[in-house]
Amino acid sequence: QVCFSGWLGMENPYLVEPAKTGRSSCKLCKSPIGKGQLRFGTYLELMGHGSYAYRCLRCVTAKVAANVVTRVGGPDGVGGYDTLTAEEKTEFLGAFAAGTDPKEAKAAAAAEAEKKAAEEKKAAQAEARKAKAKAKAAAKAKAGAKAKARPKAKAKGAP
Repeated sequence: QVCFSGWLGMENPYLVEPAKTGRSSCKLCKSPIGKGQLRFGTYLELMGHGSYAYRCLRCVTAKVAANVVTRVGGPDGVGGYDTLTAEEKTEFLGAFAAGTDPKEAKAAAAAEAEKKAAEEKKAAQAEARKAKAKAKAAAKAKAGAKAKARPKAKAKGAP
């Protein structure tokens, strides 16, 4: 069993918290973790510097859940658990109960990313159609204005 109390003052190798910004990403599925979305961190120390590697709750595997039970006694022993709202605690405990397979988590993340990309593409195409229609309407209005302006010019130039 590993003792974490000597690592840069760390008493707990795990952390759960709502993401402070939208800049972190899941170390397993690589998808971004949105601001305010719950994330699960595992403490790592590299060359004397410590940091957390985060996962989205969808990527908390059965092995990770077993390690949490072994090292801190269960999900309620994870750092930051006490500061979560009742709704966030329920979400977090549900992720641990599910304990997904890493391959399934990656596949689910990939499917979600594909769905999001398809929605973004559809929205971009709709926006392009709107812009094209607007440009066409503006060109038609400009052509109509020129057509009206021509007879007046001829009328002024006539004797």
